[in-house]
Amino acid sequence: MRIPENEVLRIGLISDIHLGPDRETRRGTDAERLIEQFLEDMRLFAPAFIVDLGDRIMEVDEPTDRRHSILVRDLLRRAQAPVFHLLGNHDVAHLPKTEVNGLLDLSASYRSVQLNGYQCVFLDSTDPVVGEYGGHISETQLGWIDAELAKAERPAVLFCHHPLDDQPIQGNPLFQEHPEWAAVDNRTAVREVLTRGGKVAAVVTGHAHWNHARCLGGVPFLTIQSLVETWNTGGEPAGAYGKLWIEPKGHLRLEVMGRDRLDVVLHESSSEALQT
Repeated sequence: MRIPENEVLRIGLISDIHLGPDRETRRGTDAERLIEQFLEDMRLFAPAFIVDLGDRIMEVDEPTDRRHSILVRDLLRRAQAPVFHLLGNHDVAHLPKTEVNGLLDLSASYRSVQLNGYQCVFLDSTDPVVGEYGGHISETQLGWIDAELAKAERPAVLFCHHPLDDQPIQGNPLFQEHPEWAAVDNRTAVREVLTRGGKVAAVVTGHAHWNHARCLGGVPFLTIQSLVETWNTGGEPAGAYGKLWIEPKGHLRLEVMGRDRLDVVLHESSSEALQT
């Protein structure tokens, strides 16, 4: 399925905000300041909408996590564009998923809406959390994805906290000891559904705390860096966030801002990313 001519979709992306105490290589105490910088740039970028890809908080305990979740929600509501939230593994560590959904005004933890001529599908890869940090898409949700894509009449853009491609995890200190927690564990089955019918224009994820882009089965898979990660940015928080353009004739451009920058162009027929 081709992206309609002259319909360029602009999306703002932010992931792994981890607002809260500093932990290991994540500077959660800088998150509020960095969100403000993100919002300032989004006012200039003027996206159709913004996607928060999950892990808004660094979990502490139930009352602290509730307070921090509300704070991030309220900060992002200052954006001059609609904001769509995903659930990350840290978001549901101490809070029931139903409560997190309520705090974020989500009708369900996975859902699909038509936005600007595209079918935008927001997945829940904490269905359930695997081990400490890993992701899973339940059979019920997988059947729902299949049905949503089958009836979609426009190109679909999918958003998920955990990656759905097979990223080599060597060199990533967060997941080297447990690579099984770096992505959705049943991602092969999920990709079989996504590549059926040629309707998926892009899959956008977070969680891995680095930037990654590739095409598999004609589908671009994009992962963006955490807002507060420091391990590959000289000990300073990356301040990373993304600007995504989905352009006519299947071209996509992802620009990741901050200290860990990426500017990549993908085409639906590409096998690899073209980075600049």
